[in-house]
Amino acid sequence: MKNAALQELVLRVSPAIVAETMGYSSQAMEAHQQRAGARWMVYPSLNDELES
Repeated sequence: MKNAALQELVLRVSPAIVAETMGYSSQAMEAHQQRAGARWMVYPSLNDELES
C-alpha cells in the first residue's frame, strides 16, 4: 500500500487497528499518523450518548 493511502487510512481509523489488521508494525503506523496530522490520542466518549 502506498504511503499516501496509509496516511489517509490513519486519519479515519486508529493506527493500532490499521497495524493489526494490515500486518504493519504499530511504530510504522504511528509514523504515518504523525505525518498525516491525525490525533488518535483521545477517543470520543460514548458515556454521554448512552446516558441520554
